[in-house]
Amino acid sequence: MPPLWKKLRKNPFAAAVSSAEAPAKISVRGLDKSFEEKQVLTNIDLDIERGESMAIVGRSGEGKSVLIKCILGLLTPDRGEILIDGHSLDSDEGDALRASIGIVFQGGALFDSMNVWQNVAFRLLQQGTAKRKAKQRALQCLNAVELPAKTAELDPSELSGGMRKRVAIARTMASDPDILFFDEPTSGLDPITTDLINELIVNCTKSLGATAVTITHDMSSVYKTADRAALLFDGRLVWQGSKRAMAGSKDAHVRQFVQGKAQGPMTRNSPQENNTHASNTQASNTQARQGAENYDSASENRKTS
Repeated sequence: MPPLWKKLRKNPFAAAVSSAEAPAKISVRGLDKSFEEKQVLTNIDLDIERGESMAIVGRSGEGKSVLIKCILGLLTPDRGEILIDGHSLDSDEGDALRASIGIVFQGGALFDSMNVWQNVAFRLLQQGTAKRKAKQRALQCLNAVELPAKTAELDPSELSGGMRKRVAIARTMASDPDILFFDEPTSGLDPITTDLINELIVNCTKSLGATAVTITHDMSSVYKTADRAALLFDGRLVWQGSKRAMAGSKDAHVRQFVQGKAQGPMTRNSPQENNTHASNTQASNTQARQGAENYDSASENRKTS
């Protein structure tokens, strides 16, 4: 691990608390979510402990992204409770909780109108951090993801897919988040770059002392980055356990997913899956746009307060 990783944690948001005293970092109870007549998530119960790395896995269209959007407050569940550090995002602690969350979006989601260092420092600049200090922090984070300083002045269009992922991770690190969400972080990458990104995720999570949640269908990412995994199928969590237990599980759903078999309980309704995935994605994205205003408003309030 590069020495710089040890210097990145500067905001002790999460004080050391004994496991006997602290609630789960993220707690989901009885979560239901539907779009019109389509039930997407049903009675989801999930605890993610402080400092744990959890992978949420499943086939495309099974509701992984919808679950994460509900946890982030971008979508409103039909039923159930979601707590972060024992508090709801709708509570008085909501703004502070949102400020403690970092997200690495699928594809990076970099702003084309900004160069690399401005992308990395975006949240800091929005919060009123001086430009010189924000750039210094951006360069530090770029170094941590093993990108040279000259990368800072490049435009996103000049970056390869792997470089975009690294910049996205650096941007998430810049504001010292206490919780990290990774949305399909290795999607579309070659095997070598995939392994490099997985190593960066591990280093980033450990250096920040953060709790990590990764959406993926890539088992190499699960084995490399996660402590535990939860398998979604047909809107339900059908299995949870350690990655070691997952590798040796005799559960039919787990075996089919881990082994990548065409035949099994997860493919009985496969002829309908493409239409279901498309409709779920469109509906969730529409609702999430409205939910995203919560983060924009919270950021603006912190900036002007």
